[in-house]
Formats: sequence, C-alpha cells, structure tokens
Amino acid sequence: MTVRHNLVKVGLVCAALGMGIGLWAYPGRQDSRGVNSPEAGPALPTVTRAGGGVSFRNLAVDLGSIKQPVIHYLEFENGEDIPMEVLGLRTSCHCVAVSPEKKVYAPGEKGAVAVTIDPRSQSVGRHGVWVDVSYRTSVTETVRSELTFQHRPDIVVPSSVEARVVPGRPGVVFFSLFDYREKPLEVERITSSSESVRARLVGRSKAFLPGWENRIEVTVASDAFAPGAHAERVVLHTTDPEKSTIEVKISINNVPRIRLAPQHLRVRKDSAHAGVQVGRLIIDDKEGEYVEIESIEVSHDCLTAELIPGETTDRRLIVVRVEESRVPSEGEPLTVRVRTKKPVRELLCATVVPDR
Repeated sequence: MTVRHNLVKVGLVCAALGMGIGLWAYPGRQDSRGVNSPEAGPALPTVTRAGGGVSFRNLAVDLGSIKQPVIHYLEFENGEDIPMEVLGLRTSCHCVAVSPEKKVYAPGEKGAVAVTIDPRSQSVGRHGVWVDVSYRTSVTETVRSELTFQHRPDIVVPSSVEARVVPGRPGVVFFSLFDYREKPLEVERITSSSESVRARLVGRSKAFLPGWENRIEVTVASDAFAPGAHAERVVLHTTDPEKSTIEVKISINNVPRIRLAPQHLRVRKDSAHAGVQVGRLIIDDKEGEYVEIESIEVSHDCLTAELIPGETTDRRLIVVRVEESRVPSEGEPLTVRVRTKKPVRELLCATVVPDR
C-alpha cells in the first residue's frame, strides 16, 4: 500500500509540473504581430531558465516572417524574497533595441524586457539574434534569449547609389528593385531630377529568383557637373497604387581624371651638374589610358621642364631642373604648367620648391 500510495503521489506531482510548464508556454503579452500565435511560424520549445530564484519565459522564440519592426516581450518573475535589480542588457545586432519596464522588481513581482527587432537593415533571409539580461538578487546572473526570424519584405530597393564621373567618360551605375510578392509591380517609366542624369529599365526577371528583379541603369553625363560631390535623384513610376513612385538618390562624385604629382615638387642638388637642382613630376590617367601632352610651360627662366620621350604607358615623367644662380628672391612662385591633349584636355599645375 505504501509503495502504491507513493507512486500515486509521484504521478500527481509530474502532472502538476506538466501543467505548470504548459502555462509558461503562453505568455500574457504579445507583440503587434501576435508572434506567439500559430501564424507566427514554427514555435520553438519554451525554455524556462531559473537562476537565483528568477524564472524567464520564452528564451527561444521563432518570430516567423517579418518585414517591419516587431516587439517581443521577454517575461520573467522574481521568485526571490529580496528585490531583483536589472544590471544591464546586451544585444548581438544593431537591429535590436531593448528596454526593461523598470530597473528594480520586488519579491514575487513579474516583469518584462521589450525587445524591438527592425529587420529592414538586414539581408533577405533567415537571421538569428540574441539578448543578454544581467541581473542581481542573492546571486548575479546573465540569461540569454535567442530569437530567430525570416526577413521577407515586399520590396527591396537601395535608398541611394553612387556614380563616379571623370572628364571624357560618363558615369554608369546599376541597381535593382526586387519584389517578393506573388503579384509584383511593374516599372512603367523612370524620370530624373536632371537632364544630365538618365535612367532606363534594362532587364526584368522572367522567373522568381527568389523575388522578381527589375534592373535599372543610370548614366551621368561626364561634362555636366563641376568637380566635387553632387546630389540628384531618379524616380521609378510603378503600377502599384500604394507605391506608385519610388525615389532613389544618386550621389555623384566628379573627380579629376589626369593627375600631376606631386603638387609641390621639392627639387634637390643634381650630383651630375653643379649649380643645378633636379626633380621629377609624374603625370598619369586615373582610367589607365595613355596621356598625350600638348605643351609644358614654366613660370621663370631659371626653370626647365623636359618630357622623357619613349613612354607608352599611362604614366609619363617630366624632369624639372632649377638653375640655382637664377632663382628669384623669395615670394615669387615657381610653377610648371602641363596641358594635355588626350584622353581629355586639361591644364594642370605644380609648384617647384628649390632647396635654398
């Protein structure tokens, strides 16, 4: 009888524990999507962690497919007879923001940490993040919650693209718009903020990749913008009534093509010729083409500048000599001006600094 009675007690205890675990699986809070509902995706087993008398619910959760920021509540209960203090929160990703309801919880009090996940900065596909909660009761503990989600937005398109422009050669850049819906939008036409920026649809996928791709080419005229940074935009006009226009910023960087270096040439005494200082200038094309020089001019008769013949590469050398006895007084600059003919016409200038 005693053995049978004990077995009955053990069975009742196990049943009670099973009911308790079942209760933990259904937290009282849900995010804006109802991530704990059956529609949220395959649920991972509820993990309850007790450390120092504090119990946490739902440490492992699958949030399913999301495309906008969602909030998940990491719930806990202070089972100690002393207050629980939240010491700190850490996350594995900048896409996760955490905020406790407060810092100190009384004995027996329940609380939660709001975990906001913004998937929009992440690539399309499956991701996993974690949140560490450090707290102190009779002991100091750190508990980790692991969250997984599938980032599946409706439309993915870059907010901006960069186009590099050099004289004599237009800047060409490509970007893609991906639509992950069963019935994708179509790009009807493309406009731009400048006549010097032209964009056109160059391709559209015939099958789901995943996602339906619209490939756009942007061409920036080479002679329309001054050297430096410029901001323009293109607008995609679509068949989607909710996204009838989609704007993409075009960051234009117009850089000089021909380089004359150094800008300040420090000449030194020529060991082969007394009373003469010598140095070298390099002129080249950043696009790798051969530079044809039309003329080289100097600002003073103490200077000579000679192009080394026979060069067939994109880098040309100019030998600069200074006759020391004819160097003018300080304050008068000495310069070498080089005018190129091909691949583009440019006038470049370098300052010559003698060793006085």
